[in-house]
Amino acid sequence: MGTVPADAGPQESRTEEALAEGRLENEKETKIIEKTNERLRDLAPNDEIYEAMENFLLGDPESQVQLLGTPEEIVEKGDEAKDKGEDLIARAQYETMAKVAIYKQDPELARKALELAASVTNPADRHARMQKTIMTNLDQIIRIARDYYRTKERITAETEAEMTTAKVNEKK
Repeated sequence: MGTVPADAGPQESRTEEALAEGRLENEKETKIIEKTNERLRDLAPNDEIYEAMENFLLGDPESQVQLLGTPEEIVEKGDEAKDKGEDLIARAQYETMAKVAIYKQDPELARKALELAASVTNPADRHARMQKTIMTNLDQIIRIARDYYRTKERITAETEAEMTTAKVNEKK
């Protein structure tokens, strides 16, 4: 990259460092996404399962699961939306519960969540197709998710190490 001019004050230097750090972080995230998408493509036996999995996997499950709440809380939000006639919001809540269940390797909870989601989803909607794909292949989906999340952890650690090494080499 460039260098900070000698007459630049400490604020400009920090801003340059922050920008460089932001660029590195974005590059790291892009690499992780690309590698994990490749891995999902390898794990999914067909395009239909790939599309469904792509939509039913959590991006950062460790932090997301904590923020989303318990399955009971998620269902309650979905039920409230359903009672108000807000089917899209209800569907999103029920599908969120399915995503958490898939991450937690709980096929019964995933099945329950997908049945609730199907009850508020227009059968012509793309989400109805993905829900059906997940339900029909639930055991396989659970296995794929397990492998995917394990791979994602490894890829994230490897990419962070690569970026740290690149950053250290850049400073030399």
